[in-house]
Amino acid sequence: MLLDDKKIRQNLIRAYQNRLEIPVSDAWQQNVMREIRGIMPAGSISWSTDFSASVWRLAPAAGLLLILLLIGAVWFGPSAETVIADMFLQNPVDFIFGDILMG
Repeated sequence: MLLDDKKIRQNLIRAYQNRLEIPVSDAWQQNVMREIRGIMPAGSISWSTDFSASVWRLAPAAGLLLILLLIGAVWFGPSAETVIADMFLQNPVDFIFGDILMG
C-alpha cells in the first residue's frame, strides 16, 4: 500500500489550521524557547564524546593487536625488525602476497 504524500500533507495542514488556540503567557513561551535552545541537536555530538566512544569501540582490537605483537616479538626474538626487514628485502612480492597467492 503506497502512502499518498500529498493527501497526508493536506490532512496535516488542515489539522494544524483547525487547532484550538490556547492562550499562553510570554513567560511560558520564553521558558519553552530557552529549553529548546538548551536541547542539543541529534546530529551534533561533541568531539570528545565521539572520540571516547570510538576509543572504547577500538579497545578490544587494540588489545588483541598488542597480544599478537608480543607473541611475534617473543617468536622472532629481540631482533624481529631485522628478520622482517631481511625477509622483505630478499623477496618483497612473496613477502607481501605470498600467503594470499599460495593459499
